[in-house]
Amino acid sequence: MKLSHSRQSGFTMIELLITMSLFGILSAVVAGTFINIIRTQKTLMRLIEANDNASLVIEQIAREIRTGHEFSASHNDEELCFTNAKDERVRYRYDNDAKTIVRAVGGVMDSCSSLRDQNALISNDVRIQFLKFYLHGADSRGDNMPTLVTLVFTLSGGRGLIENIEINLQTSISSRILDS
Repeated sequence: MKLSHSRQSGFTMIELLITMSLFGILSAVVAGTFINIIRTQKTLMRLIEANDNASLVIEQIAREIRTGHEFSASHNDEELCFTNAKDERVRYRYDNDAKTIVRAVGGVMDSCSSLRDQNALISNDVRIQFLKFYLHGADSRGDNMPTLVTLVFTLSGGRGLIENIEINLQTSISSRILDS
């Protein structure tokens, strides 16, 4: 009589446990990486939105400065006042409480101190941490040179992961109107 051993092919319990453990570890690593990628993408999108908003505000201010004249800055350089192309007094100032840039417009001969703030220029999702307006050549009347305004500010995101990220921006804008 011949005994035949039939050997069944397959995996042992230990092999299955090791395989399932490795698959679980690999799945956790991939899921963690994917979650970090999504979080990073959201952070980058918010930074891009903050940068776009700041660029739009800088362009609005620059456009008005280019056609302005009779510039003056406050003693702490957080406020810029000038006459725009419509002969209106305009004031841009830093609102430290709201962490924003505020624009005010007045009548023809109004001084800047009498202008009321009309609207904030920066989105609620962006915070201005620092803002200064530096004037060059504004006190040199009759030199036939334009006034140069240098705008320096620091912005950060207003919420979430980007509120601790700060972006420093600086631009110089020359008036097209010569001092006469």
